[in-house]
Amino acid sequence: MITCRDVVEFLGDLVADELPPQQREWIEQHLQCCPPCVSYLESYRAVIRLPRQVLRIASLPPHLEARLRFILNEYLNSERLSQK
Repeated sequence: MITCRDVVEFLGDLVADELPPQQREWIEQHLQCCPPCVSYLESYRAVIRLPRQVLRIASLPPHLEARLRFILNEYLNSERLSQK
């Protein structure tokens, strides 16, 4: 019988669809009778999904990107000069 600890251990592989069919079946059977593991799985999936959604939406305005690149280049140039 698979335990909650087993589900947590194989969660990454489950979400990535990289489990052998037999293990996947055992985990799915466990999930049918364990609401806490279902909640944990849903939370895990949300943690993966949300940053991807935010990163797709968030893009810098061109003037801000240019300013940040300028500041970064200035910093890198000053670092190079201080190392000489």
